[in-house]
Amino acid sequence: MQIVNLKLPEFAFLDGQCHLGDTLEARDVVLHIRTATIIEFFDADAVSLNDDVPHVNFTHKNIYDIDEKKTCALHHCTTLDVATDEKYIIDNVLTPAISWYCDYMNWEDKEILKDLRTEYLSDNN
Repeated sequence: MQIVNLKLPEFAFLDGQCHLGDTLEARDVVLHIRTATIIEFFDADAVSLNDDVPHVNFTHKNIYDIDEKKTCALHHCTTLDVATDEKYIIDNVLTPAISWYCDYMNWEDKEILKDLRTEYLSDNN
């Protein structure tokens, strides 16, 4: 019998691939697993949220030293009451999600650079 590690990460992207196509195409939707909270990241200038939607605007300085203005917004939280626990959600779910997402964006930029270097080297050899 094989022992399986059942530990889950704190955050995970939601994948919309199914029989209906990619229902989350070009969207960054994330699940905070511990609280069953669904979060979405937007370019700050591409979203207009209702006043009652908990969200955090932030600026991410990417690896090229360019500021990217983003918004992290709450879609749904199964385990907490948004009306009474909004500060807790912002401090303990959205803010750590922003840090996780910024780390992801840095990793993604580095992967793109690595692919470009590999392509350049293969084209010039």
